[in-house]
Amino acid sequence: IEEYRKGHAVLHLKTTDDQPLNGAYVSVQQIEHGFLFGCYLDMFDRFSTARENEKYKQYFSRLFNYATINLYEREHTHTDKITSWCQENSIKVMARPLFTPAQFISDRPDSIKKRIETTVACYRGNIDQWEVVSELVDRDLIKPCFQWARQMQPEATLILNGCIATTGKQQFCNLLREIEIVNDVPIDAIGLDICEPLGTHVAPAKLLRVLNQYAEFGLPIRMTQPMLPSDGRPIRSSWKQGAWTEREQANYAAALYTVCFSHPSVEAITWSIFADKADSQEECGLLRTKLYTKRIYKILRKLIHSEWRTRVHGSPNENGDFHFRGFYGQYQVTVIPGNRTPYTTTIHLSKNGRSDFDITLA
Repeated sequence: IEEYRKGHAVLHLKTTDDQPLNGAYVSVQQIEHGFLFGCYLDMFDRFSTARENEKYKQYFSRLFNYATINLYEREHTHTDKITSWCQENSIKVMARPLFTPAQFISDRPDSIKKRIETTVACYRGNIDQWEVVSELVDRDLIKPCFQWARQMQPEATLILNGCIATTGKQQFCNLLREIEIVNDVPIDAIGLDICEPLGTHVAPAKLLRVLNQYAEFGLPIRMTQPMLPSDGRPIRSSWKQGAWTEREQANYAAALYTVCFSHPSVEAITWSIFADKADSQEECGLLRTKLYTKRIYKILRKLIHSEWRTRVHGSPNENGDFHFRGFYGQYQVTVIPGNRTPYTTTIHLSKNGRSDFDITLA
């Protein structure tokens, strides 16, 4: 994590006559992660009371900067409400799926092309990340489907998603090799669903080996739909004993997020269920059915917003330079030059972006 998720930055503090600014106090606070921490936003405004809906949104925005929405229902008005709320709360949106296996079976290529064009055109401007294919389909159609989506929205992030298992053969990996992913198909990222029976306690070392395998394609990886129960069911594992309690769910989630966050190819993690549902026996959410936080929510919030977030302060050197090493993302920089009015600005520190920032004060 220290090596791959952080970078060195220098703030060059100067006066308007291009002289080093000395004797100032500098505060640097990270306000947004470059890494995408997300979840499915499936229960947005779906509760029976306004209080529950508001509570759901508050807990979501306090933890995540990334949301996945399903387009199965094609409720344009509801989707517009979601994307507007996400924009107001600086939450990036990824929509899925543009296509399903059933559509590929029943439709001709021209019908699929029309559906792509209609869907992308409808949400263009509000959604710029698409999971184009959600499951293995006719591989001869994968390339044109991505090309049609790219033509409709050249700036969009297009994702090919597939299921993986930490043991056995990787069919999705074989697919990526066969379609010559790097050269022929305009794919921007790979989505990986961990397809293990619910309650399986996958050894983190096995997950790391799978990530290394898919990293060989040279594309960013997005981990999607991890499901860890907290309903007391027995742990399915060859090395771990016990039951899936709220404590075990939280502890394993911390290990899962740490492994993924430490891998240089992973750029996002999307949890499967945010809140448990009263009509479901699978308690895999971060909140209970009454929207109280579980231990897992508190653990992830501590990791994302405390341990993996940078806050530094101090004074520049004699050359007016302030050095710091921080997690990639958006920062608010406040400079207090002596007894004068504080000056505030924002900078963005990224792995392949700028690391030197000029700040000029009157």
